[in-house]
Amino acid sequence: MEFDDIGGHCTVKDCRVHDYLPVSCNACRKVFCGEHFSYAAHGCVRGENRRKGLANSTLECSLCQEVVVVRKGEDPDAELARHIARGCGSKKKNQMCNASGCKTREIVPIQCKRCLKQYCFSHRIELDHECSGPPASSSRLWDARQKPKVPASKAARVPAKKVLGNQQLAKNQRQNLLIASPLLGDTNTIDMFFNRNFTVGRMMDEATGLVRLGELKEVRLYAFRVTPSGSALPLGRLQKLSECTRQNDIVVIDIAEKADPEFVSALSRLN
Repeated sequence: MEFDDIGGHCTVKDCRVHDYLPVSCNACRKVFCGEHFSYAAHGCVRGENRRKGLANSTLECSLCQEVVVVRKGEDPDAELARHIARGCGSKKKNQMCNASGCKTREIVPIQCKRCLKQYCFSHRIELDHECSGPPASSSRLWDARQKPKVPASKAARVPAKKVLGNQQLAKNQRQNLLIASPLLGDTNTIDMFFNRNFTVGRMMDEATGLVRLGELKEVRLYAFRVTPSGSALPLGRLQKLSECTRQNDIVVIDIAEKADPEFVSALSRLN
C-alpha cells in the first residue's frame, strides 16, 4: 500500500489498525492508534497505577532515548541528573550519518526503512544516500513485503519516497514542511506538503486529517517553527504558510502552549 512505511499498527489485538501518526504509551512502551492511546483504552495496568500514584514512574532521556525509572517519592529532575552524570547513553546513540563522505552526527536518529541504517536529515531519502537495500540478515522479511521491481530504464524517474499531501496540488503551490510532534512516539517526524496559501490553522487541520487523528480536532493545537539556532517561534493560526515558513522548515505541532525545549533543541540540529 502507498505510505505503508509510515507510522505503525495499533498493538490492541482487536484493532491492529495502521495509523500514520501512532502514539507510544509512556508506561508500557507499546504503540497505539488515536482511539486506544489512553491508559484506559488499552487496559494499561502500569499506566493506571502510575496515574493513581501506586507505582514507580518513568521518563525518557532526550539525549539518549533511554528510559529512566523514577521511584515513588523521588524528584524526577534529580533522577535524570544522576542518569546524565553516570555517563548517559548519548554518545552511543549520537551516531554518524552512514552516507558516503558525510560526518554529520544527529541526536534525533533518522533510520532508513529499507537498509535500516542511520542518516542525517540531508541524506534521509533513499536516493540521497544511494540505498543499497536491506541487510542480508533481514532479506527474507524484506522479500515478503517487497514491491514489484521497476525496470532500470525507469528507476531514475521514480521517486524513492513520497511525502504526505494532496498529490493533485501543483508543485509551485506546495509548501514542503517536516512536521514533528512529541505525540509521534518513536517516529518523531514526517514529511508533508500543504497549499502555501493555507493558514497555519488549516495546515494543522489537514495534517491531523492525513494521519487520521480525528480526535485531535477537538483539542487546541499549537504550532512552532524551529530555527537553526534552536528556538521555537510560535505561529499564529491565521498566519499564511508562505509568510511565516520557508520551504523544508521544521514545524512542531503539539497540544502544549509552549514547545518542549529539549525536543526543539534536538530538532534544530536537523536544520
